[in-house]
Amino acid sequence: MDIGPAVGAAPYLIPNLDTKSDIFDLNVFTRNWLWSADNRTLSRINSTPSSFEHQISFSVEDNRISIVVPGSITSGRIQLEHNAHQTKMSC
Repeated sequence: MDIGPAVGAAPYLIPNLDTKSDIFDLNVFTRNWLWSADNRTLSRINSTPSSFEHQISFSVEDNRISIVVPGSITSGRIQLEHNAHQTKMSC
């Protein structure tokens, strides 16, 4: 897996692929993993500054979460977590 070395701040690291699997790849993975672990709430993700021109729009109204992803975004991940004992979810 070649994902490093990379420069920048997680989660927007810019890779400089070197065709090697080494400690630099582990470092990139770890930086993104730690960012993800620290930013798993809607308000944190929504307020994370980005150097990208495209912004994902989040809104919460009553029991609905709306997520608007611009058509120019080609990949990503949205993760929702809930406590099964306190919350009902439907799609």
